Amino acid sequence: MEIKVGKKLFQFENFNQWVNKASSWYGMTGLPRHRYISLDSVGNICVSGKEFMWARDNGAFPVSVYDIESAPQKMKGTILHPPTPGRAKRLPPHRPCLKVVGKRALK
Repeated sequence: MEIKVGKKLFQFENFNQWVNKASSWYGMTGLPRHRYISLDSVGNICVSGKEFMWARDNGAFPVSVYDIESAPQKMKGTILHPPTPGRAKRLPPHRPCLKVVGKRALK
């Protein structure tokens, strides 16, 4: 499954900023949850606190939030939920069924 990202909406510089600002910043986009995606600096999708804590513990901040330009029709109206990350501390959360594309996702 492929997701094409659009413009960068905002960025969390660190974990504390995510804790303090996430609710208001996501809310200010005016977008439903299936229309944006959060990516850490190594390309992992961050959905829940588990992924943001992993990014904090493994130096993967900043986490950037992008508008989703296009997604497969069967994804629309759904919320991306991560599988449970591996038990080893160094294993990142992953989404083997998703491929994020677009030049902006790599910046």
